[in-house]
This record gives sequence, C-alpha cells and structure tokens, in this order.
Amino acid sequence: MQNNLHKNKSLFFFSILTGIIWWVMLSIALMFLVVIVAFVLDKIDLEMFTALTGIDSSHPADIANVSSLSLVTISLLLFLRKFVLIILVVFIIENFRKLFTQLKKEKVFQEKNVRLLEKIAYFSIVVTIVSINFSMLLLAFAFMLLVFAAIFRYGIELQTENDLTV
Repeated sequence: MQNNLHKNKSLFFFSILTGIIWWVMLSIALMFLVVIVAFVLDKIDLEMFTALTGIDSSHPADIANVSSLSLVTISLLLFLRKFVLIILVVFIIENFRKLFTQLKKEKVFQEKNVRLLEKIAYFSIVVTIVSINFSMLLLAFAFMLLVFAAIFRYGIELQTENDLTV
C-alpha cells in the first residue's frame, strides 16, 4: 500500500512537472517567434551562414559580395530550422505529459503508451537530424525510448495472455 502511494505521488509530480514544462516551452516558442520575426532580416547565424554558403563569415568583404536576396533567404532558412526545432521540442514535451498522465491513471501496458514512446523517440531522432550539431546523447535517448516501447509492447502481450488464461 505504501509503495503504491509513493508511486502515485511520483507520477503526479512528473505529470505536473511536464505540464509546467509544456506551458513554459509554449511561452518560449511564442516569444522566440516574435523576436525572430522582428530581427530575422538583421541577424544571421554566422556559423550556419558559413555552412550554407561556403563563405567565411569572419571576412566582411566576402559577405559584402553576397546579394541581399541570398542573405534574406539564408536568414529565413535559419529561422525555419530554429522554429522547427522548437516545435519538435514542444511535441516531445507534450507527448511526455500525455505519457505521465496515462501512467498516473495506472494505465501502464497500453498500446497508447507504446505509441507515445515511439513518437517521442522519432521526434528526438528528427531533432538530432535538423539540429545539424549531431548529438549522440539525444540519439541514444531516442533509441533507448524505442527499446522501452518494445518492452511495453511485450508487456502488453504478456498482460493479454495473462488475462486470457484467467
């Protein structure tokens, strides 16, 4: 009884925590959108600029030779990349929130939980690809979630088999 009470408190804590993180990330995404739209034509991520154009961004003379249309295009591409990353992170947090809500209801071995884990893993893989700075840690996290999804799927099979024998 005491262990079950402790488990419910932990799940409640994680559910509340992911809910708070969800709203904070949504607020940050909206603020980020406003700031980027205001400054998208003025600021350029120099590292990405160099990667996209092959021009050394530390030499102003080289940048001066690039047309303003190219600068706008590159700025918009950089904005789109950052915006997509924020949206993906928001989706990951929202799916974690849904997962912890399911676990709080003591619905552990459910197909919905498997799909949520798989979604989080796939979104994490896409974040790794889109972020250009290849993160082995995030990729390992994604594959770990896929393993958990497989374990949950096997748990569903065992639970179904057990329910049929009883």
